[in-house]
Amino acid sequence: YGRYRYGDQVEEALRTPNRERSKVQRKLLTFDERFNIFVMSMQGRTLRIFPVPGDEKGTWLSFSEVSPQLDEAQIEEYHAAYDVLSEGVSQLQSAKLLAAADAIAKVQEHFGADVLPSETALKAEMSLNRMKPFLRVIPVYLLGFFILLAAYVIVLARRKGKPYTWKHPLYLVGMLVFVGATLYHLYGFVLRWVASGRAPLSNGYESLVFISLTVAIAGVIFEFLDRRGISAALASLLTAVVLGVSLLSTFDPAIGPLVPVLASYWLNIHVTVITSSYGFLGLGALLALTMLILHLFKGPNRPQLHDAVKRLNLLHWNVLVTGLGLLTIGTLLGGVWANESWGRYWGWDSKETWSLVTILVYAVVIHFRWIPALNRAWVSAAASFAAISSVIMTYFGVNYFLVGLHSYGGGDAVQVPSWVAIGAILMSFIILVSGWFDMTRKWSAKS
Repeated sequence: YGRYRYGDQVEEALRTPNRERSKVQRKLLTFDERFNIFVMSMQGRTLRIFPVPGDEKGTWLSFSEVSPQLDEAQIEEYHAAYDVLSEGVSQLQSAKLLAAADAIAKVQEHFGADVLPSETALKAEMSLNRMKPFLRVIPVYLLGFFILLAAYVIVLARRKGKPYTWKHPLYLVGMLVFVGATLYHLYGFVLRWVASGRAPLSNGYESLVFISLTVAIAGVIFEFLDRRGISAALASLLTAVVLGVSLLSTFDPAIGPLVPVLASYWLNIHVTVITSSYGFLGLGALLALTMLILHLFKGPNRPQLHDAVKRLNLLHWNVLVTGLGLLTIGTLLGGVWANESWGRYWGWDSKETWSLVTILVYAVVIHFRWIPALNRAWVSAAASFAAISSVIMTYFGVNYFLVGLHSYGGGDAVQVPSWVAIGAILMSFIILVSGWFDMTRKWSAKS
C-alpha cells in the first residue's frame, strides 16, 4: 500500500540501454513520465497556473510558491480561485471544477495577460484537434493516387502519350481530389503554425508534416507542367506514406516550446528550404521507380512506352534539379545559421557531412545527362532511385541513429532497424531486374 506498482519495471527500463529497450519498456517510460507529472500537478508542485503580479519575465508559479509575493487584495482573489479548485478535485464535482477554471482564467487574464495565448491561437489549436487534418487527409490522397494512376495508364494505353485537358472527366476528378487534399493539408499546417505561434518545423513530427506538404506542392507544380497524371499520382502516394510515418508512436505530435538554439528566424529560412528539397527528391525517386518499372515491359514495337520513358526521364531530371538546388541553398543557409549559433560555418557534424554527401551524389546523377555513355533513361533512373538512400540517411539516419548536434535521439546512437536492410534488398532487386530487361531487350527491332 502506498507504493508505486510499476516502480521496479520503470527502474529496470531505465537501466536498459536505449537501443535495447523493448516497445513495452518505451511505452512504460512514457506513461511513467506523464503519471508523475499528473501526480505532482495534483499535489500542486507543478501546477504553475498562477501568474506573479508585475513580474517582468511573465513568471507563473504554483499557488504555494506565488502566495508569499501577493498583497492582501491579490491573495484574496488567488485564494478564492484555488479553494474552488481544491474542493472540485477533492469532491470530484465537475461544476466546481468548471467554476474554478473560470476563476483561475480571470486571475490569469488580470495578472498574466501578456503571456496568454491569443484567442486566435486558442481557436486554431481547438480546430486542429477537432479536425485532425493530417490523419483525415491520408485516405483522400490515396483516392487521388488511384484515380490519377488510372488516368496515366489510359495515357499510355489509349492516348498515345497525349497530355490531358481539363475537360477530361477522369483527370479532372483526380486533380480536384489531389488539389483539394493539398489545400486541406496546407490549411492544417497553417492552423498548427497559428496555434504554436511559430513555424512548425522544430521536431520530427512537424518536419515530416512539412516534407509531405512539399511533396504535394511539387506534385501540383509538375503536374500542371506535364498534365498526364503521373506527377500528381506519385505525389499523392508519397504524401500519404510520409503522413502515415508521422503518425507512428516514434513521433510526438504535441506542441511544445522551442529549444533555445531553434528560437531564431533562421528556423523559418534554413529548415523550410532544406526540408523542401527532400520532398522534391522523394518525388524524383518515385518517378525513377516508375521508369524502372516501365523498363520491365521494354520490347520492340512499343514506341508509345518508349516515348513515355523519354518524357518521364526529362520530367524526372527537372524535379531532381529543383530538389538539388533547394538542398544546396538550404545547406549554405545552414552554415550561416551555424555561424550565428555556434561561431563556425562548418564543423563536420553528422548532419552537415551527410547533407554534403547528398549534394555530391545528386550532382553526379544529374550530370549523367552530359556523359554520352551514361545518358540513358535506365542509368538515370537507377542512379536516382539508389540516391534517395542518401536523403533517407541525411534525414532519418542522422536525426535518429547517429550522434550529433542535429539528433532527435537524445545523443545515443541506436541500432539500425531491420527495414533498412529489407529496403536495400528490394531496391537492389528492382534495379538489377530492370537493368537485365534494359540490356537484353530493345525498344525497336532496328536498334
